[in-house]
Amino acid sequence: MNDFGRKLIKTTNLAKNSLKRTILAETSLKRTILAGN
Repeated sequence: MNDFGRKLIKTTNLAKNSLKRTILAETSLKRTILAGN
């Protein structure tokens, strides 16, 4: 149970980090498009 909980937390943290990266990538892409126009 404890080991499962640790794995779950690790997976959740990885998911949060990749979500942040995706949002940052989208934001920089929007800035690039706005700068191009």
